[in-house]
Amino acid sequence: MSASLADAIKNEAQRIGADPQDLATVMSYETGGTFDVWKKGPTTKWGQHIGLIQMGEPQRQKYGYYKGMSVEDAVRSSANYLTDNGFKPGMRLLDMYSIINAGGPGRYDASDEAAGGAPGTVRDKVEQQMESHKAKAAQLLGGSYVPDVSNPYTADAPQNNTGIYENSRTPPAPTLVEVTAQKEQEAATGPQPYGSFIEQVADDMATDNYTSRIIRWATQGSYDPNDKGWSEDEWKHITETLPERYHDYVLTGSSKYNRDLRLKYATEMAEVDARRTTVGTVSSLTSGLIAGALDPVLLPTLIGGPAVSLGRTTLGFAGKVLAGAAIGGTTNAALELGAKYGLDDPRADAVTAFGVGALLGGLVGPLAHNPATRVERDILTRTGLDTIEEVKQRRLSQMPSHETPVLADHTGSAGAARNTELIKPFDPNDWGIDDAAVDRGFGGKARFDVAGQLTTSENPRARLAGFAFFEESAGTKNHSVLDAPASVRAVALERKLMGNRNSVYQVALREYVTEGSSMLNPVARARKAEEFNRLVNAYMADPHPSPDVSPAVIKAAGARKAFYDGWADELEQAFPGLQVKQKGFYSPKVADHNRISEIDRLVDEETMHKFIAESIRRAHGEIEDGLLKRMSKGYWANIRNAGYGIEDSVAGALGLGDKQGFKDAFKRSLNEAEGLSDDELEKVYNLFSGVVDEARKTPDNSKGVGYLKRRTVMDYAYSANVRTRDGGTMPLKMDDVFIQDAEFLDHRYARTMSGRVAFANTKIRDPKTDELIFDGIRSEADLEKVKNWVREGFRQMGKPLAQVQGQMEAAIENLDFGWKRINGIPVYGQEKAYAQWVRRLKSLQFIRLMSNMGLNQVQESWKVAAMTGFRASMQQLPAIRRMVDEGGRSVPKRDALLAELEHMTGMGMDGLVGKFDFRFADDRIGAGASSQLANGLDVALDWGQRMTAEVSLMRSIHDYQQKWAAKAVSQHLFDMARETAVEGGGFDLSRLAGKGRERLATAGIGDEQAELIFGNLLAHAERDGAKLVSLGSNKWDPKAVTEFSYLINRYTDRLVQANDVGGLARWMSHPVAQLFTQFRSFVLGAWAKSTLYSINHMDPRMAVLLIGELAFGAATFAVRQAPQLAADEGYDRYFEETLDPVNLAKNGFARSATASVLPMLMDSALLMTPIGPQFGSARASGAPQDALFGAPVLDQVSKAQTFVRGATKAALNGEELTQAQARAGWNAFVPLGNFLPFAAIFSRMIEGLPEKAQR
Repeated sequence: MSASLADAIKNEAQRIGADPQDLATVMSYETGGTFDVWKKGPTTKWGQHIGLIQMGEPQRQKYGYYKGMSVEDAVRSSANYLTDNGFKPGMRLLDMYSIINAGGPGRYDASDEAAGGAPGTVRDKVEQQMESHKAKAAQLLGGSYVPDVSNPYTADAPQNNTGIYENSRTPPAPTLVEVTAQKEQEAATGPQPYGSFIEQVADDMATDNYTSRIIRWATQGSYDPNDKGWSEDEWKHITETLPERYHDYVLTGSSKYNRDLRLKYATEMAEVDARRTTVGTVSSLTSGLIAGALDPVLLPTLIGGPAVSLGRTTLGFAGKVLAGAAIGGTTNAALELGAKYGLDDPRADAVTAFGVGALLGGLVGPLAHNPATRVERDILTRTGLDTIEEVKQRRLSQMPSHETPVLADHTGSAGAARNTELIKPFDPNDWGIDDAAVDRGFGGKARFDVAGQLTTSENPRARLAGFAFFEESAGTKNHSVLDAPASVRAVALERKLMGNRNSVYQVALREYVTEGSSMLNPVARARKAEEFNRLVNAYMADPHPSPDVSPAVIKAAGARKAFYDGWADELEQAFPGLQVKQKGFYSPKVADHNRISEIDRLVDEETMHKFIAESIRRAHGEIEDGLLKRMSKGYWANIRNAGYGIEDSVAGALGLGDKQGFKDAFKRSLNEAEGLSDDELEKVYNLFSGVVDEARKTPDNSKGVGYLKRRTVMDYAYSANVRTRDGGTMPLKMDDVFIQDAEFLDHRYARTMSGRVAFANTKIRDPKTDELIFDGIRSEADLEKVKNWVREGFRQMGKPLAQVQGQMEAAIENLDFGWKRINGIPVYGQEKAYAQWVRRLKSLQFIRLMSNMGLNQVQESWKVAAMTGFRASMQQLPAIRRMVDEGGRSVPKRDALLAELEHMTGMGMDGLVGKFDFRFADDRIGAGASSQLANGLDVALDWGQRMTAEVSLMRSIHDYQQKWAAKAVSQHLFDMARETAVEGGGFDLSRLAGKGRERLATAGIGDEQAELIFGNLLAHAERDGAKLVSLGSNKWDPKAVTEFSYLINRYTDRLVQANDVGGLARWMSHPVAQLFTQFRSFVLGAWAKSTLYSINHMDPRMAVLLIGELAFGAATFAVRQAPQLAADEGYDRYFEETLDPVNLAKNGFARSATASVLPMLMDSALLMTPIGPQFGSARASGAPQDALFGAPVLDQVSKAQTFVRGATKAALNGEELTQAQARAGWNAFVPLGNFLPFAAIFSRMIEGLPEKAQR
């Protein structure tokens, strides 16, 4: 069947213009992974849904979908349904499933949950629930997957016999979705009363008659040794929707068929129980008596009991009654025990049945099960059963191992498969992670940041995932030691490799630019820099470079070679089995969207396909024409449509040796009906990866090659004159469609790969047993496993789904957000055109308001001194002057410790790394082609932002503070190592004063880490008296070097207030939301990093820090207000109002990191009150503190409105412009308008204007 099904899917997909992978994926999902052409699903207004795409009854009739039809006809009917309901050639998985699930394409947010479908929207199901089905689809189409369920109506169907598990043709039980929906409806409306007494008797006979019990037992199939039992998800649904008395009965079925049938019977019996509560006691007694009398199995009891008692003539009346009661009670109890253990009946109750039977002669055993006769039953039971011991209830843990529920095997109702990956077998006695063993982030419900939402969750698995993904800025409640999360690892790796690269590359760049341009001509220098970056990239791509190449270019190429060698080493360590043979002289290929857009406008597709085909042929030799044609189509579609470059799809998969990833990416590129078969894709991959020339492959043939001979996909040097759309010709080189800027390419590569490597090295362990739960997150599939694992944690909390649904969805969204942000993947559509215009608007605000930001950063220097100690910080003031060493590296002059830290961590090199080159900002990742106007505006805004960063001293101060903090932290750690060292070896961290030990734990240092890092520090560091002068890291244990690097990054970022990607709320990353939170990321991130951290670690050191922050904040505020002194009136106002102690105290508090969001919240609350805002002048930008008008864009609009109103009145009415109105116009429209020198000059210029408008 699998071969014919695969062929049918491929043929029909080609006919309707669909991707065979997409069509097979939806069929796998809709059939629960079985590909069963007659798979039964939920019942809706369209009747029973059945088949490969779960058609309703009228749809099956319309498209000729019937039981026993051939696989080919079933697939064709399904394809016809898709096309009739809106499917067009080229549509992908999301639209295809929208048609199936919601009735038409484009309905991505629709849900069929209310109608009995699986929870979630169309988009949720496609993006979150289909990963395993994509894999099954790929296996099916590749010929290696055989569906689990055979079609019983085909000739090759297996024949049943008594020794084999029986495939019953009995109608299946209701699905879990149906049961859940039914129970929800009953909870809302209550049980339906009986329409007649006959219905009540019929229900009693169908549920409690011993005849019906025997029938229920006899209809069950035989034992299936391969059955794995209910999944954890199904188990949860059963226990939540059925009464407890039926749990064992349903959960312990010995086969898939038996479990479904038992669910059907239990559902029916539970319905009867509910309906019985609507009738009275008399009606229930009468109905039970009649049902018992009509039960064939009870006839011997009904006749035998009285016959014996009446036949015993020697007995008196009382004796006859007792004899009849004994016979009736014993018989009834025996029948109940037989039903319980012989028939495995869930309603059997020997204890109650004996009591009832003893008094009623066995006639009314069914009364024991009627809720309406509960009181009477209990009285009778106590009377008749004082001497009988209650039978112990069997436990789920006593089930055979094959019946133990597991997290996989989701082949139940159509569209309901959710847990797609088997993590480990589920043990009902082991509820997973010990909640008490997993610490909680500090702050509880006060945490709005992504990290805090996870680390304070009630679900211990969510907390562990949060600690693994993000930095816990506030620390934990019990001060647990927190290993470096993926976010820290990614930043540390990027800093290190980019810093080492740029310490040489930037020196070479300056040499080249200085040779032919003047310092007084910035435009010429910028052009020289662009030329240099292109030449470096061209030199590395040229197999035979010219001997006349500039030495600076060769030096920079060497730095890039070392850079990519470093990444190759990191990748090989992070991805076991991956070997990159050709290291260095590699440059990633990122699509140049503007150039591609221009080429696409000038050259038709067919010409481009031929051009690309020839380029591929030149690189790989002769290839079959048909295959080559489709390869060229796929490649052109990929680079033309790629959201953020070829490196992240086809070439990215090649770089990681991910064969399946390559196939998926290439297939996505072919939107035409003529796709590539799996065999052809195998050839394409082999050609592109160089496997043809290499024999060795990994054991798992689907996950990559063991050895890459080359990374080139085609001959990028190939050039030709191509025909244009207007009939002319133009010269074209294959490399023209890719970005040539080496600086840009290296930054983008580092940004993406740092996250991939960090996640691959991430480990999640059970804190109690130290068991390794996840050893790396290397792909989207691995991420899905983590998310499923977290979902299981929510289900194991023992609460109704409705109570945890919101928390679970938020946790999963936070994990998705972290995966994307850390990996440099666009979030919230930041690559779209509207988001790019929002970015440009933010850039304009940066130029307008950030000219004093360097002054604001100076006050953070107090934190370095307070947290590391005044002596340690003063000892380690870093060198300012730099020099070029023998290897061409820019290194600090006469500062060995700083040079060592820079090489080890990259700290203090953000200026070199390009932090203030705004072309590399995250919000530009994935941006497509822009208009000429937008490109020109970007150039101007980028230059303006760089100028602002220089003029405000932001870059210089930031770099200096990072260097100082890194050195001071190293000295502080060295001092603590000496303080805590124990004679004879080891370290006693309890010797640290105050909360020193707790602060170390938050940074990742506990007893084990102290032994490693402190031990290497004391063993190999060099000092001059008490001053640390060198780490001696070349002698350290490699693991100690890595851990020390993470520690320096974490501690330093805390001191200079650098935010972690999880330090803000998720919505704050939305482009529109960023307009309102711009320049507030510092205070928003400070809520956890400073405010809650201070509360959690409060001791004398933290108190000193807070006092110093207030003092430095007040001093910075006073300096920022100094331009008032330029005018006579401002001079008086400055000393009377600005320097007022209360005003200084308020603004000093508002400018402190510990205050964080409190001033903003207070001013927002007071905005509409008579008191008014109290911290309006505290911000470095000069904008208000409140949440609304404090947004830079709205502040600019408000100031522009004030100026325009005043200017209009001045022009029309002759009113004189006031100082406030003039100053508003200056701040609204003049770049660097609030720069202190400019502001002072302007204040002097408007001194003659009136302060207030004339009345």
